[in-house]
Amino acid sequence: MATNPYATPQAELDSGLAEVTPVSWFSHHGRLGVLSYWGMAAVLTLAFLVIGGILGFVAMQVTGWSPSSAESPPALMWLILAPLLLIMIYVGICLAIKRLHDLNMVGWWVLLTLVPIVGMIFSIYLYFWPGKKTPNRFGGWRAAKGWEKVLGIIFMLLMVAGIALSFVAPMVMLGMGGGV
Repeated sequence: MATNPYATPQAELDSGLAEVTPVSWFSHHGRLGVLSYWGMAAVLTLAFLVIGGILGFVAMQVTGWSPSSAESPPALMWLILAPLLLIMIYVGICLAIKRLHDLNMVGWWVLLTLVPIVGMIFSIYLYFWPGKKTPNRFGGWRAAKGWEKVLGIIFMLLMVAGIALSFVAPMVMLGMGGGV
């Protein structure tokens, strides 16, 4: 059998980059788009508030401590709540790394959020700058699921409203609201 030296080469060109990594809360692999990031941040925040509230209530019942007391919370209360806080921080870092992957950036950039002022600006960038809808070195693009879109938009609106109210409320309290 004679082979033609001028024939096009036969090669498998799929590099596997287009594969979409399934989302895992405890993994830093994969990508998260803007609305997915907002939606998962909303779930993480709500879970922390509910579980933290329940654990805090149980800890107050066990220790007998009350928020109205002048003394600081007992160490047992901190021991009960610390694991939850550490889990929340870890999951939040994993989500931020996936968001960075969507922007084709390595996860180490998440450390920039620890720098005062720069970290705030970088966090705004993470929350609002869209990634490309094409595969990158961290995997294929993943469309936001329906619940992520809904929760993401609601959480985004609540955050923006909260920030706006934090500027408006002091003016109203001081009588600078332009009213009567």
